[in-house]
Formats: sequence, C-alpha cells, structure tokens
Amino acid sequence: MNDYVSRIAVGFLLLSLFGCSNGGNDNSETESTDIEASMPVASISTQAINVRVGDRVELDGRDSSANNGQALSYQWSLGTVPQNSQVTLSGAESTVSSFTPDVEGTFNIILTVNNGQLDSEETSIAISAFRDMNDSYFKGVIDAEYSKSQDKLLIAEAYPNIINIYDAQSDSNVELDLVLPPTSVSVSPNGLVAAVSHDSEITVVDVANQSISKVISVSAPINDLAVSDNGLIYALSSVEFGIRTIDIALAQEVDLAYNATNEIRPGSSIRLNPFSQEVIIAYAQPKLEKYTVSGSYPRNPIAYPYTGSPYPTCGNLWLSADGARVYTQCSNIFLSNNLVYDGSFGELSAVNHATHSLTNEEVAVIPSGSKDTELQIYTDALFTFKEAIALPKFLYNGGVFDGHGKFVFYNTNEDQFYVIMQADESSAMVNDFGIVVY
Repeated sequence: MNDYVSRIAVGFLLLSLFGCSNGGNDNSETESTDIEASMPVASISTQAINVRVGDRVELDGRDSSANNGQALSYQWSLGTVPQNSQVTLSGAESTVSSFTPDVEGTFNIILTVNNGQLDSEETSIAISAFRDMNDSYFKGVIDAEYSKSQDKLLIAEAYPNIINIYDAQSDSNVELDLVLPPTSVSVSPNGLVAAVSHDSEITVVDVANQSISKVISVSAPINDLAVSDNGLIYALSSVEFGIRTIDIALAQEVDLAYNATNEIRPGSSIRLNPFSQEVIIAYAQPKLEKYTVSGSYPRNPIAYPYTGSPYPTCGNLWLSADGARVYTQCSNIFLSNNLVYDGSFGELSAVNHATHSLTNEEVAVIPSGSKDTELQIYTDALFTFKEAIALPKFLYNGGVFDGHGKFVFYNTNEDQFYVIMQADESSAMVNDFGIVVY
C-alpha cells in the first residue's frame, strides 16, 4: 500500500470514529430530554395558608400532571413541623390529603407523584397556624370590666351603642342596647351590678339577669365611675370638678364632693377599693388622691404625698386583687393605704391594662406602644419580670395582622385570663376587637 492509499484509509477510519462518537452524544441528550418530558409534575393547592390551631386544612394534589397521560399515584409526607407537634396526615396516598394543626407554628407538607415509571420532584407548601381566638368580634370598644362572680365580661361598644355581657368560656353574648354612646363601665365588687356612663346619664345593668335595670339622669357628662355593693355610684365628670354620688334606688344624684384645693379635675379616673371603703382617683395631671366612702359619701381626702410629679400616673389606674396596691398607666405602683411609691413594671413606661392574681402571685400587664402585641407577667411582690406571651394574630381576607392588647382579666378561678385585643388598623376590619383565652 503506497502512502496515498494509507492516508485515505486513516482518514476514513478517523471519520468513522468521530461520526460514531457524535452520534452517541446525540442519542444520550435525546434520551435525557425524553425522560424530563415524561417526568410528572406535583402541584399542591389549598384554600388558606394561614389558619387557626384546630382548623382542618385540606390539601389538593389534583392539579398535578403527567405529560404522557398516564394515571398518577400520590405520596404526601410531613416536612418540618413545630416542636411538640403530634400532627399526622390523613389520606397520605390520596389525591387530597388533610391535617389539623395542633400547635402554633409553620407546617411544611410535601407531595410527590408517580406516573408508573418516574417520580416527580418534591413540591411543598407551608401552612402557618396561629393561636385560636373566640369567634365573637366587637367594634368600637370604649371600655371593659369583668364580673368575677358571674364570670362575664362587660364590654361597652359605641356605634351601635351596646353593653355586651359576654361569656368567654362558651363564646356566647347578650347585647343590651344603650340610649347613648358609652364613655366607661364599672362592675360592683360582688359582680352583680354594672354601671355604664354616658353624656349626663348612667345606665344600671343587672349582670346576673342580663338586663338593664334603669337609666339615671345626672347633672354633667360622666367620664368615669365606680359602682359599690351598697347601691351607690361614684362618678367623675369629663367637664366639671368634683365627685358625684348617685343613689341607684333613688335614681338620682345625692351628693357632690370637692376637696379643699378643687383638684378633682375633669377627665380623671376612679376606682373603688372595697377592702378599705375608699375611692382612689388618678388625675389627668400626674398624681393620686383618695377619699373615704364608708359613710356613703366621699370625704376625708388623703393627698398624694409627693411634691411635683416624681412618679406620674398618666391618668388611669387599677387595683390589686387584695386592694393593697394601685397600678397606674405610667407603670408606677403605689401602696393604697398611703399612696407611697412601691415600684414599677420593669422598664415599661406605660401600660394599657393590668390584672392581679393572688393565687398565682403575679400581675399580668399589657404594655403600651410597640410592645402591646404581647402580654407581660410580673411577680406581685417585687414586680420581677417573669415572661412575655405573644398575642395571637388576626386572620382576615387572607391576610395576617397584629393583635394589639387593650384589656386583660384573670378569670374566676385565676387559672386563665381573658385578653381583649384590637386588630391592627391596616386590616381595615370593621369588627376589629376579638377575645383570646389563655
């Protein structure tokens, strides 16, 4: 064989080798493309990704697809779930699966489908579960108090003007129409009578029989009031000085008390201490004062023992369960017998509401401002911080909104507390107040 023939033979050999190699690559790519084209695709749909603990969640895999038209088999499984959850999936091999969140947190659910030859890639969905709230909602809540003997919340609403007698345990409510918008509500120490203040009128409520007893006209618009067990109401005006005493049986004002310096100012807040038979007033200016009511009418004022305002009150107050201390809106705490400063709730500068449990030896406080989305618990002696409890979210129109705490009350047995919250204004909810039981 000469050189020319040898070169042609080698050329044909190389061409044959390279042609086979390229043909092999083309077949491999075609096979890979065919596999991808025939791989099924898993898909999950559901009605809501934000739910309450205890709500059944249904997950639908019927939008999954197989390009070759073959029937699919389904495999549902749990991904990550919150700590302490014991949740299980129902219908793990069905087109539709379901589960019921048992704790707060995020539940990741995984779906894989098979077309008889190939598994799909995993797809997942995250379901966020929030603490359950009662089903009753309110709007325009002005004030709220609690009847310990009846285990009922008295919730005053404006527009429409209603006093609600609400049972948080059964989530049931009795609405009583009011003649005018309410400005405040008070419950007697025995829990049997409530009084609702208005512009120059007071509505008396029979809590046990869940009915309105009478409406009493008074000589000035009422800002706040305290009702006693002996049939008297002590009221402060929003525009005039003094403490008005109203006799429920007589349905009329029977006394108007002033102090020597005329400091019972309009817009102040009042609480009755049934243990000492005194009313304690937090003035709109930052100070306290108290009056004896053991002789029916307020007398013998005991003034704030400080000059100036070293311990401001911010104009609102609540009493401890034994009447020994006064908690104020500015977070400052006073002894009720002499109004001497006794401490504060940690670093809080203001609170929305406070309630005391003798049994648990603790005070539950709703902070004001940016921390009003939580409940804070303090010891009742030294006011040491114990814990913060996040308040649940409001779920509305597919959105999730902060709940801002407004009122908190320990229940009759002091083993639970009731929190009244308002949804964040960004929710645009009309009935934007809700109840949660802890």
